[in-house]
Formats: sequence, C-alpha cells, structure tokens
Amino acid sequence: MAPKLITLGQLLHTFEPAVLVKAIEEHGLYGWDQFGNWGEFKKKSDTATLVLAKLSEVYYAKIEAARNSPPKSWHAVLTGKNLIGPLHHLGWIDGQLPDFEKIKKSMADKPVFIPLAMPKMRDDSVISIIASLLFMAKEQPILRRGEHPLSQAQIIEYLTDKFQGFPGVTKSNLEKVFSEANSYVKTFGTSESKIEKSKKAAR
Repeated sequence: MAPKLITLGQLLHTFEPAVLVKAIEEHGLYGWDQFGNWGEFKKKSDTATLVLAKLSEVYYAKIEAARNSPPKSWHAVLTGKNLIGPLHHLGWIDGQLPDFEKIKKSMADKPVFIPLAMPKMRDDSVISIIASLLFMAKEQPILRRGEHPLSQAQIIEYLTDKFQGFPGVTKSNLEKVFSEANSYVKTFGTSESKIEKSKKAAR
C-alpha cells in the first residue's frame, strides 16, 4: 500500500504556520517538489525554501483575513496566488508525523504577536458592486411592476422574499449593507452627478 501523505494544507486546519515551520526545520518534509518529483526534502533544500515562503504568505493572510467583517478565511485572501502549490503537495507520511503538540508547547513561552486595534474592514469591491446594482435598481423599473422605480424598502422586501435562507439576505443586514452602499454613491458620485458638479463649478 502506498504511503499516505498528510499535507501542510490539511495540517493548517489545526496548527499555525509557525508550528509547521519549526517542524520543517527539525524534520524536513516529504512529498512532490515543484517539478513533480517525490522525495524527502531537508530544511535547506530549494523545495523546503519554497514551502517556507508559502507558509509566510499564509501567516500574513491569516492576519489580513481577521481584519474583515465578517472575517474571511485565509484561503480567500490567497486566492489567485498559486494556493494549491506546495501546501497540498508536501507534508509528512501518516504514522511518521512530527510531534506537533510538543513543538507547539516549546513555542508557548515566546512573545506573541498582537495585531493593532484597527477597525474591521468590509470587502470594498463587494460593497461597490452592491452600490452599483442598488443604484441601478432604484433608478430603473424592474420586474414589470409598473413604471415607477422601486424604493429601497421594496428592493429589500423582494430580496428577503425571493432569497430566503441565503447568507446575509435578511432585512436588518440588507439595510446595513445598503446604507454603506449608498454612502459609496455619495462619496464617489455617478457620471451624471459629476457632470452636474462640473456645470455648477463652471457657472
């Protein structure tokens, strides 16, 4: 029976990057390198260096992800950055795993990084898209309900009825998100409002 590889990607569900880095430094690791070759790789090998760089990205991604409201997963922060690479091709053979708990305890007396107290962030691109769609919906008659544009309250009523059970699609949450979206429209302005401002400034 072929040996089962427990990958770094799997272990990151349980242990912090620093613990895995220490395990690599002490034990090396196994798996397929960046060329698809199976082997054992010591801490100073090119493959291990590649893994350590990726674990560094995960560490900073976890800090960045925690700053979002609601919090993102670190996977979402790293999307598009070769996430699947070494994290899912390298690790240790089942039954020959390093003693991660022992490593974790050995690091317990080290200084702990405390993130700066900063306001939580929302994904600006998502709010911006919502703002654009909300503005369009309020400006244009939709769903053949009549010739008058829908009000924000009507849009919320429609969405909560149409998409019951969808994450975040509740009256209170939509009111909060739409409020932020409206502020984007006011802050950045539509092309029409910018033209109007230019006309007023020219007078």
